[in-house]
Amino acid sequence: MNTLDRIHYIKKNRKSPLSFDDYFCYTLAVILSCLIIYLCDGIALGISLHDYSTRTKLTFLIPLLLLFGLVVILVLGARRNRRFEELELKTTFESSKDIIISAAQKILNVSNISINDELGLIIIYTKMSALSWGEKVTVINTDKGVLINSRPDSSQLVTLYHDSRNIKRLSKEINKTKCN
Repeated sequence: MNTLDRIHYIKKNRKSPLSFDDYFCYTLAVILSCLIIYLCDGIALGISLHDYSTRTKLTFLIPLLLLFGLVVILVLGARRNRRFEELELKTTFESSKDIIISAAQKILNVSNISINDELGLIIIYTKMSALSWGEKVTVINTDKGVLINSRPDSSQLVTLYHDSRNIKRLSKEINKTKCN
């Protein structure tokens, strides 16, 4: 899918199309979940209340169930990362572009900014920090305003909510700058 098709898909559905990383995450989650359920089922069948090895079996069962919960949380996080937040702006893309860039430079640890005026696309890369490997903030122009999304720049499993924090901080700063 080329960039223009991706942008049309995002404008229509308010979320990114599935990427290779998403497919990999979902496939890995399904395989791990099936493996965990298979192992838990085998351990649970062998548990007897009067069996001395029950404690040993439970020590395997409980971490497997916790791992299953972690897999579910990772899949939900990957789905959440695909969504775009809409921010209404009353200005044209040319004038709002400067507001967005200045707001990003003010509040985000920006390493690179890429602008495509034809597509109405701004991509902002943040630098690595102690809790993040860097984020890719995408801003897409629409008729009513812009769509904002932040995803990990590389295939990092845990973002520690840097992505949602980036969206909130950038939206807040754009609104504050827009009002002045």
